[in-house]
Amino acid sequence: MNCDTKLYEYILDKSWQLTEEWYTSINKEETAGVYLSENPAAVERLKKQNNEFHKKFAEIFIKQDTEFLEIFEEWVIGLVHDEGHLETPSYLITGEFFRTQKQYMTLVDEFFEICEGCTNEDLNRWKNMIGEGIGRVISWFLKEQHDFTNRQSREQQQTINKLSSPIILLNKRVGLLPLIGKIDDVRAEFMLENTLEVCSNRGLRQLLIDLSGVVTVNTFVAHKIFELIDALALIGVDAILSGIRPEIAQTAVQFGDRFSRMTIVTNLEKAIDLYLK
Repeated sequence: MNCDTKLYEYILDKSWQLTEEWYTSINKEETAGVYLSENPAAVERLKKQNNEFHKKFAEIFIKQDTEFLEIFEEWVIGLVHDEGHLETPSYLITGEFFRTQKQYMTLVDEFFEICEGCTNEDLNRWKNMIGEGIGRVISWFLKEQHDFTNRQSREQQQTINKLSSPIILLNKRVGLLPLIGKIDDVRAEFMLENTLEVCSNRGLRQLLIDLSGVVTVNTFVAHKIFELIDALALIGVDAILSGIRPEIAQTAVQFGDRFSRMTIVTNLEKAIDLYLK
């Protein structure tokens, strides 16, 4: 049995000892999130995750690089999606990786003292492998975490956009789009796509667009509103604008006579009277 295999088996034999020592040494006064939990189930889950790390990381000494990374894929993705780690700052998680690295450096020194036939070259090689391996795992984890967080943010933003641009059905043919708050470029794009889709799917023939809850819009957003009205006309939906505030009117006048070619009323009540009379 060569020295690399001996080291691999030595680490496996010490895996739970490493986990318990690691957990016991966590500074509860300087940490947060998953490391601070005293819930027995959460603690057990954390220890299990740490122990699985040791079992997989030990294979760095007996596997090729590609095999080693494949072994870690499920573990890294699982950690990224873990609720406890999602609530833990990234710098704390990274810090625990480095603490684990120190554990491994100490462990290989201990192993080297009892290993027959192992050379200083072997020891230096193992320590380099540990440093590079931990670095790879940290980079991989942070990338996966970044991608996951971005996906969550996009999904949350889509939900917010949908909730902030609702189509309220007044009857089978008439809908109401009440716009409230700040309309930025992203929300304006979503409003255009979502409104056309809902109107088409619902078979609406009239849409009341109320702007009384919007304080200001830039020229891009004003253009999108006009673009929406034109697109609605192409699918057979008549639009009526209501609640245009003076601030919005000042922006909209830049579009010339487009106002003269659409129905505009002062408030939502008059818009509803017009279409539901």
